[in-house]
Amino acid sequence: MKSRLASWLRRVSPRSVRGQLIVGLVVLELVVLGLFVMLLLRAEQSELRVRTGRRAIYEASLSAAEAAAALRDGDTGDLAGVIAGARHDPGIQGIEILDPSGKVLAVSLSGKSPFPALSLSQAAGSNKPLLSIDHHGKVNAAIAAMRVHGTLYGYVIVLPSEAADRHELHSTLRITFFAAVIALAGCTWLAGILANSLARPLVRLLDATRQLILNPEDKTALPLPANVDNEIGELTAAFHRLIMIVQEQRAQSGETLALLDSILANAPIGFIFFDRRHHVVRVNTFLAGTDAHHLYRYVGKTAVEIFPGEAGASLEEAVSRVLASGEPVRDLELTASLQGNAARARTWIAHLYPIHTEDEQVRWVGAVLVDTTQRHQAEEALRKSEKLAAAGRLAASIAHEINNPLEAVTNLLYLLHQADLDEDSARYVAMAQHEVARVSEVAQQTLRFYRQSTLPSEARLSELMDSVLALHQGRLVSLQIKVIREYEDTVPLFCFAGEVRQIFTNLVTNAVDAMMPGGGHLTVRIRPARSQREPGQRGVLVTIADTGCGIDGDHLPHIFEPFYTTKDATGTGLGLWVSAQILRKHQAAVALRSFAAKGDRNNRATGTVFRIFFPHLEEPKAIASAPE
Repeated sequence: MKSRLASWLRRVSPRSVRGQLIVGLVVLELVVLGLFVMLLLRAEQSELRVRTGRRAIYEASLSAAEAAAALRDGDTGDLAGVIAGARHDPGIQGIEILDPSGKVLAVSLSGKSPFPALSLSQAAGSNKPLLSIDHHGKVNAAIAAMRVHGTLYGYVIVLPSEAADRHELHSTLRITFFAAVIALAGCTWLAGILANSLARPLVRLLDATRQLILNPEDKTALPLPANVDNEIGELTAAFHRLIMIVQEQRAQSGETLALLDSILANAPIGFIFFDRRHHVVRVNTFLAGTDAHHLYRYVGKTAVEIFPGEAGASLEEAVSRVLASGEPVRDLELTASLQGNAARARTWIAHLYPIHTEDEQVRWVGAVLVDTTQRHQAEEALRKSEKLAAAGRLAASIAHEINNPLEAVTNLLYLLHQADLDEDSARYVAMAQHEVARVSEVAQQTLRFYRQSTLPSEARLSELMDSVLALHQGRLVSLQIKVIREYEDTVPLFCFAGEVRQIFTNLVTNAVDAMMPGGGHLTVRIRPARSQREPGQRGVLVTIADTGCGIDGDHLPHIFEPFYTTKDATGTGLGLWVSAQILRKHQAAVALRSFAAKGDRNNRATGTVFRIFFPHLEEPKAIASAPE
């Protein structure tokens, strides 16, 4: 019952401060008015009883004197006049006159006398009228003895009437009620004015607070007017100070968060955060950019889904270990591709650490991933380069050692050719001389590759290209690759001959590899030309075109990057990168076109075309611009 009453009161009670003030003041006024009316009613009722008793005693004394005088004279007819005179008093309900024995002599009442015989005997022994009062304090009657010179002639009983007094009391109450209603209305009006003066600043304060909650950047409601010199004015001023402090702290927090986000987004290392369910809650831009995926593609996934295979399982186990122990895990090596992209496999060094909340529980696990892919590739390329260098030194040593016996064999063949030989023998000697000359040329080319010149010199690009093709003659013949040479007369180019020969070697080797195993056509074109960017610049244009498998469009933007290769175990990813550095050194420009055998090009020609423009320079020098 109490809970229902409390619930009902909560539903019907006003929600605003103004309404609560008005209702509270009205309820207070009603309570005060009720107490006032109750006290007034009790006071008036007490006064009514006193006046009724006094009137009854007065009427009983007066009527007893008149009736005693009439009975002393023996004139009982005057008793009717006594009764009639008393009846004209509005405060008298009735009167009864008795003889000393209690016999009724005259009466204006109907019924039995309210006074018993004991009361008559009490009245006979009293010189003053007596009152009959019930247990509620109400005066029922007054009795007085009729005496003349000590002689008892009887008794007079007077029944008072409260009608007139009650009418006067009701009039007083009505006037009091109307006055209270007017006072209540006036107080309510004053309470409304007071409530408005108190609630209006609070309402503005509440509206401004709600507006700031909905849109913290919207400050149109500020500043609030604080034109009252009381607690509300102080509250408004304090609210302004609080807003300024909050805005300042919010700005500082925003700057701090922006700084941290900037560090997180632009750091050259990967950051990834896991929750207690091992799900990713955030990654940074660097980690997502390594796989060209959007940040949100990683959110909500587990370590196994991001790093498939053993790397994901190792990372998952490390996350569990950090969550269980609260201790960091360092130097965890992971080798995998992000989200299963096998073409972009990378190597990472992971450092995992716990992120605690206020109650010292591990809420998240942060992982710092350092990409060591290039370091591993550099180490592998260094090992391969050392092997190649060792093989080059061995080949140069072999070529040098072969060169001396070859000269002796050449001289012997020459002497033999000068002798008198038959036709078949002379033909065999000529063939031997030709093959020995070929072996000598290969040995000389091998020595030229190993013994690079440290100073630039004049060289003809056609001769450098022929020397490279001569080295690849065996592979070209075995793979059935037809070489088409288109040379035009060109002036000698001032360059590092060994480095330019290395460029041609890389491009021809890649072209031969692209045409394996079915063969094809290798076109080499060298002619004078002008620069497309600077028409006044003269130079030599070298074109190397093959009919191989072509380069996929996804690989084209990366072919000049170090350690980027599509040859798997047979390539180092350094050939074109080194070639690009040499081209930059010679201020040369390179253009590339390639058509790969996939998609809508399955039934069309495939192949790759490199066009290199070498400008005529007095002295090659390094410049900042990269090859086109």
